[in-house]
Amino acid sequence: MFSAKSPISLTVAEAESLLIVRERTSVKIGEAFMMRSHPQWLRAKALIDAGRIGELRSVMGCFSYLNVDPANIRNKVESGGGALYDIGCYCIQASRYAFGAEPIRVVGCIDRDPQMHTDRLTSAILEFQSGQTIFQLQYPVDSISACPVSRNQGAH
Repeated sequence: MFSAKSPISLTVAEAESLLIVRERTSVKIGEAFMMRSHPQWLRAKALIDAGRIGELRSVMGCFSYLNVDPANIRNKVESGGGALYDIGCYCIQASRYAFGAEPIRVVGCIDRDPQMHTDRLTSAILEFQSGQTIFQLQYPVDSISACPVSRNQGAH
Protein backbone atom coordinates (compact mmCIF):
# COMPACT_ATOMS: atom_id res chain seq x y z
CA MET A 1 0.00 0.00 0.00
CA PHE A 2 1.30 3.40 -0.99
CA SER A 3 -0.38 6.33 0.76
CA ALA A 4 0.38 9.93 -0.13
CA LYS A 5 -0.41 13.25 1.48
CA SER A 6 -3.20 14.91 -0.38
CA PRO A 7 -3.30 15.75 -3.17
CA ILE A 8 -1.61 12.69 -4.60
CA SER A 9 -0.51 14.47 -7.79
CA LEU A 10 -0.31 17.97 -9.20
CA THR A 11 -1.11 17.12 -12.81
CA VAL A 12 -3.19 14.66 -14.81
CA ALA A 13 0.04 13.23 -16.23
CA GLU A 14 1.35 12.48 -12.73
CA ALA A 15 -1.92 10.79 -11.79
CA GLU A 16 -1.90 8.73 -14.99
CA SER A 17 1.67 7.57 -14.30
CA LEU A 18 0.55 6.37 -10.86
CA LEU A 19 -2.23 4.35 -12.48
CA ILE A 20 0.29 2.73 -14.83
CA VAL A 21 2.52 1.79 -11.88
CA ARG A 22 -0.52 0.44 -10.01
CA GLU A 23 -1.46 -1.78 -12.94
CA ARG A 24 2.10 -3.02 -13.37
CA THR A 25 2.80 -3.71 -9.68
CA SER A 26 -0.67 -4.36 -8.17
CA VAL A 27 0.23 -1.96 -5.36
CA LYS A 28 -2.73 -0.14 -3.83
CA ILE A 29 -2.39 3.62 -4.11
CA GLY A 30 -4.40 6.07 -2.04
CA GLU A 31 -4.58 9.65 -0.87
CA ALA A 32 -4.55 10.28 2.87
CA PHE A 33 -7.98 11.92 3.17
CA MET A 34 -9.33 11.20 6.63
CA MET A 35 -12.97 11.71 5.60
CA ARG A 36 -13.01 8.35 3.87
CA SER A 37 -12.42 6.50 7.15
CA HIS A 38 -13.00 8.85 10.12
CA PRO A 39 -16.10 7.86 12.17
CA GLN A 40 -17.41 11.44 12.17
CA TRP A 41 -17.38 11.64 8.38
CA LEU A 42 -18.75 8.11 7.96
CA ARG A 43 -21.67 9.01 10.24
CA ALA A 44 -22.34 12.28 8.39
CA LYS A 45 -22.35 10.44 5.05
CA ALA A 46 -24.68 7.76 6.44
CA LEU A 47 -27.11 10.46 7.62
CA ILE A 48 -27.02 12.17 4.22
CA ASP A 49 -27.48 8.91 2.32
CA ALA A 50 -30.38 7.83 4.57
CA GLY A 51 -32.16 11.15 3.98
CA ARG A 52 -32.08 11.93 7.70
CA ILE A 53 -31.14 15.56 7.07
CA GLY A 54 -33.16 15.91 3.89
CA GLU A 55 -31.77 16.55 0.44
CA LEU A 56 -28.27 18.00 0.52
CA ARG A 57 -28.32 21.35 -1.28
CA SER A 58 -25.06 23.10 -0.42
CA VAL A 59 -21.71 22.73 1.22
CA MET A 60 -19.74 25.83 2.21
CA GLY A 61 -16.16 25.98 3.35
CA CYS A 62 -13.89 28.68 4.70
CA PHE A 63 -10.36 27.67 5.60
CA SER A 64 -7.18 29.59 6.26
CA TYR A 65 -3.85 29.31 8.00
CA LEU A 66 -1.01 31.53 9.10
CA ASN A 67 2.27 30.48 7.52
CA VAL A 68 4.75 33.00 6.13
CA ASP A 69 7.86 30.78 6.03
CA PRO A 70 9.08 30.66 2.40
CA ALA A 71 11.02 27.45 3.18
CA ASN A 72 7.83 25.62 4.22
CA ILE A 73 6.60 23.13 1.59
CA ARG A 74 3.13 24.74 1.79
CA ASN A 75 4.67 27.90 0.33
CA LYS A 76 6.57 26.25 -2.54
CA VAL A 77 4.56 26.30 -5.74
CA GLU A 78 6.67 23.55 -7.35
CA SER A 79 5.70 21.17 -4.51
CA GLY A 80 1.99 21.89 -4.65
CA GLY A 81 2.07 24.68 -2.10
CA GLY A 82 -0.61 27.28 -1.75
CA ALA A 83 -4.11 27.34 -0.37
CA LEU A 84 -5.86 25.33 -3.08
CA TYR A 85 -3.57 22.30 -3.10
CA ASP A 86 -2.91 22.35 0.65
CA ILE A 87 -6.39 22.94 2.11
CA GLY A 88 -8.73 23.37 -0.85
CA CYS A 89 -8.43 19.71 -1.74
CA TYR A 90 -10.34 18.97 1.49
CA CYS A 91 -13.26 21.17 0.43
CA ILE A 92 -13.34 19.47 -2.95
CA GLN A 93 -13.10 15.97 -1.47
CA ALA A 94 -15.73 16.68 1.21
CA SER A 95 -18.14 17.97 -1.43
CA ARG A 96 -17.62 15.03 -3.79
CA TYR A 97 -18.03 12.66 -0.84
CA ALA A 98 -21.17 14.35 0.53
CA PHE A 99 -22.90 14.67 -2.86
CA GLY A 100 -21.66 11.25 -3.96
CA ALA A 101 -20.86 12.71 -7.36
CA GLU A 102 -18.40 14.68 -9.42
CA PRO A 103 -19.04 18.37 -10.09
CA ILE A 104 -20.51 19.20 -13.48
CA ARG A 105 -19.04 22.71 -13.50
CA VAL A 106 -16.32 24.54 -11.56
CA VAL A 107 -15.65 28.28 -11.42
CA GLY A 108 -12.79 29.82 -9.45
CA CYS A 109 -10.75 32.93 -8.77
CA ILE A 110 -7.15 32.90 -7.57
CA ASP A 111 -4.96 35.69 -6.19
CA ARG A 112 -1.27 34.75 -6.07
CA ASP A 113 1.39 35.88 -3.65
CA PRO A 114 3.85 38.06 -5.63
CA GLN A 115 6.96 36.58 -3.95
CA MET A 116 6.07 32.89 -3.47
CA HIS A 117 3.71 32.64 -6.49
CA THR A 118 1.36 30.35 -4.56
CA ASP A 119 -2.32 31.17 -4.26
CA ARG A 120 -3.00 33.22 -1.15
CA LEU A 121 -6.72 33.75 -1.79
CA THR A 122 -8.81 31.24 -3.73
CA SER A 123 -12.59 31.20 -4.10
CA ALA A 124 -14.55 28.53 -5.94
CA ILE A 125 -18.02 27.32 -6.82
CA LEU A 126 -18.56 23.66 -7.65
CA GLU A 127 -21.89 22.84 -9.27
CA PHE A 128 -23.28 19.35 -8.73
CA GLN A 129 -26.44 17.87 -10.24
CA SER A 130 -28.30 18.35 -6.95
CA GLY A 131 -26.56 21.34 -5.36
CA GLN A 132 -23.49 23.52 -5.02
CA THR A 133 -20.32 23.95 -3.03
CA ILE A 134 -18.84 27.36 -2.34
CA PHE A 135 -15.49 27.75 -0.64
CA GLN A 136 -12.85 30.33 0.15
CA LEU A 137 -9.25 29.66 1.15
CA GLN A 138 -6.67 32.14 2.27
CA TYR A 139 -3.29 32.63 3.87
CA PRO A 140 -1.42 34.11 5.62
CA VAL A 141 -4.20 35.03 8.01
CA ASP A 142 -5.37 33.71 11.35
CA SER A 143 -6.68 30.17 11.15
CA ILE A 144 -10.35 29.71 10.29
CA SER A 145 -12.09 26.38 9.73
CA ALA A 146 -15.78 26.09 8.97
CA CYS A 147 -17.83 23.82 6.74
CA PRO A 148 -21.61 24.27 7.12
CA VAL A 149 -24.09 22.33 4.97
CA SER A 150 -27.66 23.15 4.10
CA ARG A 151 -30.65 21.06 3.19
CA ASN A 152 -34.18 21.58 1.94
CA GLN A 153 -35.94 19.32 4.45
CA GLY A 154 -35.32 16.44 6.82
CA ALA A 155 -36.23 14.54 9.92
CA HIS A 156 -36.38 16.53 13.14
